[in-house]
Amino acid sequence: MDADLKAAALRGDLAALCRALNDGKDPRLADEDGDTVLHYAASNGHVRCVELLALNDADVNARNDYYRTPLTMAAASGHVASIRALLAAGANVNASWRLRMMNAGVPTGEFMDTPTALHWAVGFGTAEVVEVLLAAGASADINAEAQYGPFAAFPTALDQAMKRYEFEAEVIVRGSPRPRPRVRRNRMVPLLVRAGATIKERYADRSDYLKAVLDAGGVRAYERLHRSTLANILNRGNRLPTDVIPKIVDYWAHVGWYAIEKDDREYDQELDSPA
Repeated sequence: MDADLKAAALRGDLAALCRALNDGKDPRLADEDGDTVLHYAASNGHVRCVELLALNDADVNARNDYYRTPLTMAAASGHVASIRALLAAGANVNASWRLRMMNAGVPTGEFMDTPTALHWAVGFGTAEVVEVLLAAGASADINAEAQYGPFAAFPTALDQAMKRYEFEAEVIVRGSPRPRPRVRRNRMVPLLVRAGATIKERYADRSDYLKAVLDAGGVRAYERLHRSTLANILNRGNRLPTDVIPKIVDYWAHVGWYAIEKDDREYDQELDSPA
């Protein structure tokens, strides 16, 4: 990788990046970790640099030695504008690789699938990033069967969301307080469920929302149930402006699970703060 290209991409210096490209520097070359200049520009949210590199034949689907693409890096960092630029340039929203597991150099017969951009977005990014990726066709049900690292034992995007927003709540069991895992209200879970994520039975005890969806027979049936309930209320004679009704219906369908993005950021800061 050319040092001038890398420095410009890291700083977000569009003019320097343009000069280096005009001098014939190759944006497709990688460093010792397999990262290209597009990885650096995307992970730092330098959208103008991302756009310029894509126009100059940078590989938008380049993977580094850790099977990370510019899109997964932008997704984990929450850089929506860079994500949109990468998708517009042809980035594969569901890029993943199946790896053969080895033991002392001998194949074990097992495989693992690397995390997609959606996995990284749910685990480390923002709800807005999740929404953008789902709108671009990201699959909510791809497994990342990692056996180590942040995705171990949490293979789906919904697993990641449950892990990220889980906390211990005290409940009274037979007269005594006991800790019980619960899931904090957030936007990611209903976004994933509406996109077709499979709800595992064990999560019903951790989320009243997921339990209600399972009990209803799926998210579409659940939404219909709440829309019918709202319609019955409105038919009693309560009159609302026509443009307000769709907003109420959408909120009602998810029993208030949509929280404002500010709440998510505050909780993320709380997770990052020392105990």
